[in-house]
Amino acid sequence: MTANQSNESAIRYQALSGLSWLFSGLLVLAGVGFAWVYLDYEYEGRFDHDQLYGKLEAIPPEYTLVLGTAGVILLLLTATTMAFFNRRKAKRINAPVWDAAAWKMLAAFCLPVVAGAALGLVLVFKYGLFGLVAPISLLFYGLGLAQASAHTLPALRYLGLAEIALGLASCFLPRETLIFWGLGFGVFHVLFGLTMVGRQEG
Repeated sequence: MTANQSNESAIRYQALSGLSWLFSGLLVLAGVGFAWVYLDYEYEGRFDHDQLYGKLEAIPPEYTLVLGTAGVILLLLTATTMAFFNRRKAKRINAPVWDAAAWKMLAAFCLPVVAGAALGLVLVFKYGLFGLVAPISLLFYGLGLAQASAHTLPALRYLGLAEIALGLASCFLPRETLIFWGLGFGVFHVLFGLTMVGRQEG
């Protein structure tokens, strides 16, 4: 390894755990499965074009309540899971859980994600564009991952690009929000986590 490569590795966050991606993906799949069964998925399936693009009041209140509550719970659970396994790996490799690289990674990730969340809220609550929720969430999440990869595992960039591609694809199937979320935040995370664990980066 050259001196430049060694310096580059030193400023990257080393405690990112493959198990954190694996278990967070499984949590999301469980949450999506619950939403699918509980809501019978027909709530979204019956939406027409106008309801998805311009008539937010047409969305059944139960759908919004269950989806929002499940989303908050999953966010808290996945954040806790990521923190647990990253701390576990940091202790195993004798690396800091939080260092300069970690803060740079977090800042690079959060900037597009927060911007995307703000844009999504405006488009949904001001213009009623519920059909853009899945594309925006996946696109900006992918951008965040791609940017964060500069400060941790380079392979994270490929996960980000996959999320961006999935977000673009979801633009053409606005009624399939749960499917695309299950793929992007569930299946993709599980596959990425398994790949990391297979490379002994768990």
